[in-house]
Formats: sequence, C-alpha cells, structure tokens
Amino acid sequence: MTKLIQTLRSTCISKQTLLTVFSTLVVSLGALLSGLQVEAYFSGEIRNLEQGQRRSSLSDRRSFVMARHSAAPDDFPSFECAIMPFGFVPHWGNMLSAQDLQRNFCSIDPGEFVPIPTYDIATLTRPMDELNRVQRTDAVSNAITAKLFYSTRFMGSYDLDSAEFSNPQHPAMDFKMPFGTPIRAVAGGIVHALQKQQNGLGNLVIIEHRLPDTQERVFSIYGHMDMRLVGTGESVEAGQVIGTVGNSGRSTNPHLHLQIDKDRGHEFHTPYTASANTTRDDVLKWTMHPMDFINTF
Repeated sequence: MTKLIQTLRSTCISKQTLLTVFSTLVVSLGALLSGLQVEAYFSGEIRNLEQGQRRSSLSDRRSFVMARHSAAPDDFPSFECAIMPFGFVPHWGNMLSAQDLQRNFCSIDPGEFVPIPTYDIATLTRPMDELNRVQRTDAVSNAITAKLFYSTRFMGSYDLDSAEFSNPQHPAMDFKMPFGTPIRAVAGGIVHALQKQQNGLGNLVIIEHRLPDTQERVFSIYGHMDMRLVGTGESVEAGQVIGTVGNSGRSTNPHLHLQIDKDRGHEFHTPYTASANTTRDDVLKWTMHPMDFINTF
C-alpha cells in the first residue's frame, strides 16, 4: 500500500493523464527534491486536459446516446465487482492539529495512511466528545479515523455522531479525504455525464453500470470533485482513477459525496434529490446504500 501511495503522490494524476504529462515527469522528480509539489507543477496540464474532455463530452453526447441505445447488452463494459472509491485513508485519529488535518493529499507522508476502516455503526455513533476526553489509545485513534472518514452516513445528519436514516435529504455517503486524493470508479461502466452544480454537488461525474445477472441500470455519482479525468462516453473499469477529491459546490471541506441511484427511466440521468417531506421509503425506491452496493456486488 505504501508503494502505491508513493506512486500516486509523485504523480497526483490518473493513468490517462500520465500519457499527457510523461515528458515532464523527469523535471517533476527534480522539483520534488527541491521541495516543490507535483500537484502544483502539473495543475496547468491537468486542467487543460479536463477542459478539453468537458468540451468534447458536450459535442459527442448525441453520438454517445445513439451508441448506448444501439449496443447489445454484451457490448456494455463489464461491471466486474464493486469496490470502495479509495484504497486507503489518512490516519485522522493520529493527527492532533488543524494544520495536519487540512493538508492536501500530496503533503501527507505515505506512512500516515492506513487501510480503509470497517463500516461499523456502533463505532461511528460513539460520541466524539467522549473520544476526545479519553486517552488517545490505538483503539481511540482508530475510532476517530473511522468517524472522520465516514463523515456523513447514508441518509445521515451532518453530525459526526449521526446514525443512518436521520436525514432523507442526504441520499448518499460522505467520505472525508484530503484535497487532491485520487477517486476510483466503484465498478465498471460508461461515463454517463459530467455535470457542474454551483450550489449542489459541484463538479460531479455520473457513471452508468449494468448490474450482474439482471443487467439492471444503476448509476454511481461522485460529487464535490476537483479534477475530473474522464469524459462522457468513456468506458471505465472498476478501480480506475476518474478524478480527485475537491471542495466544489455546496461544501465546507474536501470530501467525496458518493451516491448510488437506481434507474428512473430518464434519457439523461441526474442525481436523485429529496425534498423536505421525502420519506425514507421514497429515498430507498430510487437509491441504494453505497455500502450495501459495495458489499453486495
């Protein structure tokens, strides 16, 4: 895992972008030795690529839709198996200052990352005040790391102590990760759309999937992104880097909003949103618990 993190930190870009910036890699390694951050060094190249992808995605949307509807089911990219959008997490419980907690991905040492914590509601609802009062043992640090990583549970309130199903207006999960962390596709599919919501999910990617066996159409939605490194109509594999964690849209800190939507029968899918009087059953009709999705498929 440490080797993987070192590789990602030294590039801060996706596999697709490597082809674009390979010629500058040698220079960037020298920049690292002099204390410069590769993220800043490559930002212009990555943003130019992202803008180009957005422009092309708008122009080829019609051809993409025609191709998708005419394709045989066997031609759709394999779902493979569902995975977490991240392979590691900073050990938040070992960070004692606000400055440490606010570092971006490229500023965190590989040794400060740990495997993804187990999603355990009993741990996640243990009061943070209690954890902050007791001695910072390994168990306490691990609990804090889990609470911060799974910062808002499925249909949970914006409260680190919240359980699930207390807020139907949040039909997703939020994962606290550093700005610039690579985000992985949770399953194989086709990039359905790139959207931008100024006051909502900000820069977002929607990937269309076909569930194994039933071929049911579902969508994974990745919100509040910084870089988006895929284009509309592009086939993606499970685990492929599709962008980076950001703070775009209505967001106060860098994190990933992950939402799994069921098919509402629309030509162009948009993220499901719930109104103030929406019930839990209404939300479950059109969305899936991200952890259930990952654990089931």
